[in-house]
Amino acid sequence: MLDPGKRCAVFIDIDSTLIARDFKVPQRNLEAIARARSAGHAVFINTGRSWSNIPKILRDQLEVDGYVAGNGAYLRLGEQELYRASFPADAMKTAADFIFKDRAHWLVFEGYLRNYSIGNGLRAPNDWQIPVESAQEFLTLSAGDEIQVLAIGPSMPAALEAQVKDVMTVLPMGHYADCAVKGRSKAIGLLEMLDAIGVSRENSIAIGDSGNDLEMLQCVGVGVAVGNADPAVKAHASLITASNAESGVAVAIEQLLFGGNQI
Repeated sequence: MLDPGKRCAVFIDIDSTLIARDFKVPQRNLEAIARARSAGHAVFINTGRSWSNIPKILRDQLEVDGYVAGNGAYLRLGEQELYRASFPADAMKTAADFIFKDRAHWLVFEGYLRNYSIGNGLRAPNDWQIPVESAQEFLTLSAGDEIQVLAIGPSMPAALEAQVKDVMTVLPMGHYADCAVKGRSKAIGLLEMLDAIGVSRENSIAIGDSGNDLEMLQCVGVGVAVGNADPAVKAHASLITASNAESGVAVAIEQLLFGGNQI
């Protein structure tokens, strides 16, 4: 059972959870995060986005204890990098070759340093994507980078998945698919971060909205679904809070850490 009298850890998804439109974090969410940290609790962002795909305009608004990014491929505690994983280069070449031949799908390679797009990627505005026109151009531009996430739409082609299934996990997201480094997830990254800061699973909170949040909501003391979450996520949540447009993150933090409610 969550005990807000002890140090708790809160893990918050970004898209459709922390934010509603653009990358402006609602003021009430920012105030709730600040209040939690002032009370001695730890607050983390836990996102499917790679490190480079968390835009600076968003990071500049946030004062948090760290990040779990790239579906668990990247862990950052304060200014210290705890963990980095990425896809092997040959699998990225396979994906690029396939998409350029296929032309029916778009693809975004989300790296540690930059994002590279083939076609009309939806995961990041063009001002921080680098469009590439050939597989060789992608390999040249991404040399020295580490690809942490693939976002592909409108879905993952079965023929491509068969070629890369040993190195990635495909997470269907409705109008696209997230592809995570094999063996990594938001839940695994969350548990590793809890170990790093010495907080128990029972005293942790996760807040999310979509399928790639489900595992992390199930591995914490209190899994919270925002009001706009997928029905399957709501069905497995301990608590349903207000929607992202109604500062549901703040509502959950206020209730669980400061409202005296037992969940």
